[in-house]
Amino acid sequence: METTAKRKPQNEALNMLSTSPKILTKEDQLLKQVRKLEAEKQALQEEKARLSELVGTLAHELKNPVGLIQTFSGLLVKSDFPIGEAQRQRTLAAMFSSSQVAVALVADLQDYWELHTRSAVLRPQTNDLELALGEKIASYQILADKRGVGIAFHPLGLAPFRFDSSKCRQALHNLLHNAMRFTPDGQDLAVRIAREGDMVRVEVRHGGEGIPARENHDYFDLFQDFGIPALTSERNNGLGMAVVRQVALLHGGRAEAVIQHGKVEAFAFSLPLID
Repeated sequence: METTAKRKPQNEALNMLSTSPKILTKEDQLLKQVRKLEAEKQALQEEKARLSELVGTLAHELKNPVGLIQTFSGLLVKSDFPIGEAQRQRTLAAMFSSSQVAVALVADLQDYWELHTRSAVLRPQTNDLELALGEKIASYQILADKRGVGIAFHPLGLAPFRFDSSKCRQALHNLLHNAMRFTPDGQDLAVRIAREGDMVRVEVRHGGEGIPARENHDYFDLFQDFGIPALTSERNNGLGMAVVRQVALLHGGRAEAVIQHGKVEAFAFSLPLID
């Protein structure tokens, strides 16, 4: 009887231990910290590899326009090199075009880096989103006219709300540039504004047959290969779509690809409606 009486409280104590939350030993705590540090180290290594790829790609992209500027300027400064006025003008035009490519690349890199490192400052003000985007569409239409491409704008009649007008115009510009790359000459692309609950969605739909969708593909990552050749000779530095996503995230929104019937038909970004 005494033995049974002694075992009963012992069994109850064991049952309490087995059903109580696990008490971490020092070894468990150290192991948890080690795993956390290993995960952080892996993340840093991946970020380092990503930055290395970014620097290498941009160096390659900058090498061509800067090299052309160097070559053409070298011809102009050589006093013993015969050059007529017509050739001089063509050389200056080529230098100007190359400088535009280089400056645009550096500007996109600065935009991406500020957004990626969260050092960019969001300057939200109460504005009319559709008016701001409509102005950007009107200015971009001048470029689209060269290929006979129209841009149909479908506003919703939104009331003004708080957002960063400059950054949203930039995001739309990048989506328009991307859509133009896959829109055949003479066809139209469309910009639609839609409301989804407490979010507003800006969608840019390109013309043509669409882009073949790929499973689990991140279309807003750096240096995207969309799997089909572009229909324009305009240079693409691989930063534009990443900037779109960073602008959306900075506002508290998101960026997404619109996939229908196995094709990417449009790209969009959304913003929260904040009074």
